[in-house]
Amino acid sequence: MSVKHEFEFRAGDGQTAVTIVEWLRTLPEDQQKEFKEAKNRQFAARQECIDRGDLIVQDADDGSVLYIWKDEETERIGKKQDPIWMKYFNRYLEENNIQFEVKKTIL
Repeated sequence: MSVKHEFEFRAGDGQTAVTIVEWLRTLPEDQQKEFKEAKNRQFAARQECIDRGDLIVQDADDGSVLYIWKDEETERIGKKQDPIWMKYFNRYLEENNIQFEVKKTIL
């Protein structure tokens, strides 16, 4: 059975959620460049999963993306995570008081 991941971002009490794109624009140019390079590696790892047929990435109605893994085994294995990308992603969540949740549905 396929496994769908929906990514949910919620801002803290009474705050308006800042997107990662908006937040990145506030960083110094060298950090923006470092993130862009890491993002390219992160997306290349995702593309490897897509090319193998393990993952489908779809646009959701709310503008976010959905991951649909081929089955529970490929979902469990997942994909490579670029450590620099993860550093910036976690920093984005922390600095902007954003709660991140992955909603998992078996299809």
